[in-house]
Order: sequence, then structure tokens, then C-alpha cells
Amino acid sequence: MLREWTAAEISIKERKANAEIASSASKFWKSNRNVADGIPFHGWAQPTAPKSHQGRHAMASEETKITSGSLIAAEKVEGTDVYNLQGEKLGTVDDLMLDKVSGKAIYAIMSFGGFLGMGEKYHPLPWSTLNYDESKGGYVVNLDKRMLENAPTYGMNEDFRWTPDYGRQVDKYYNAPSYW
Repeated sequence: MLREWTAAEISIKERKANAEIASSASKFWKSNRNVADGIPFHGWAQPTAPKSHQGRHAMASEETKITSGSLIAAEKVEGTDVYNLQGEKLGTVDDLMLDKVSGKAIYAIMSFGGFLGMGEKYHPLPWSTLNYDESKGGYVVNLDKRMLENAPTYGMNEDFRWTPDYGRQVDKYYNAPSYW
């Protein structure tokens, strides 16, 4: 039996695929600055990664699969379930917000609510509110559904822009130390 994908799942998969393409292109262009390296520019052609760069992304992906201890690849955090203290599943981690300079996770973006992807919202949770529970294979937060229903959110299809004020609002709501 074939599985039907919800619009939300397709949207998430498209975002991830687009992010991978953008990341690969960015890495390629950063490592192949022909003009800056003194190599003559011969017009725009379809970029092809040099042999020295081919397979690098695949190797990095393979290397992140063999992490141990408390180190984990971001792609493995995405999709991880989030539970409350009573063991009820609240949602799943859809994305992470990282500090560009330190590389530390600041927020986990959790999807919550809705039915079959309809009406679902994103809930940014300060990373400090999550505790990993090996027995559950997911994160546990000291929150209940009522608290999440009133929490700062944004819609899945909303044109949303993160601001320091919004970050402070999230941190204050969860009584977490502010990143801002």
C-alpha cells in the first residue's frame, strides 16, 4: 500500500531538499573562486565540482552517522519527538536555530497542533528547556498542552521573520535565560 504524503510533510521535505541544494552550491562556490584565484573567467557554465570535491558531501554525511555520546548530527535531531513530563507526545522537532558564531543550538522549532498537517504551528522552544531522554528516544520538556496553546508561535505557511524582540518574547514566555 502506498503512503500518501500530507502537504506539511511535502513542504518540510521540499525545504530540506532546497536547503541541501543551497548548501552544496554555497560550499562549491566558496571553494572554487576562479576569478579570485587568478584563473581566467570564461563565462557562465554549468558548474561541475572538481574531482577533489566530488563525494565530500557524501563523506561528511557518512561521518555524521557514526557519532556517539552526546554529539548528534542536526539531521538526526529533526524529526525527534518531544514529550511532556507525563510522557504525552507534544510534537516533533522540525528545525534548529543555531548561533552562527558559536555553533550552539539556541532554539528547537517544534511542530504542534493541527490534524494531518492542517492547522499545525511552529513553536520555538529555548534549547535549555529540552532534556534528552534515552528511554523515550526523544526530548522531554516541563510543559503541558495548555501552555503550548498560548505560547509564541508562527504558522507553517506564514511569511515569518525572526527578530530579537520575538526571541526575547519566546525566552520570557518559557522563563528561560535569554539569548538576546
